[in-house]
Amino acid sequence: LLQLGSLAAGKPLSKILDPLSLPDLYTNTVKSILTSRKSYIGFAPGAGQDKKCWPLDNFIQVAREQVALGRVPVFILGPKEQPWHAF
Repeated sequence: LLQLGSLAAGKPLSKILDPLSLPDLYTNTVKSILTSRKSYIGFAPGAGQDKKCWPLDNFIQVAREQVALGRVPVFILGPKEQPWHAF
């Protein structure tokens, strides 16, 4: 994505973008939940519009495939995905 953006901007975006920094509260929370001894893969199934959302069952299927490969799926859910917390 950065390469595509760099082509559109006519200059490398990696040099003009600041790294993302998060408040310590979030960083410490993640460090307390996720250990460095495992391989994690993140899923962010939400979208700005419902019609853009891929069905939850599809994400679960891909997550199961990742478990079979030795990875731990982590779902990043927003407020619209509140009903999915039970899964």
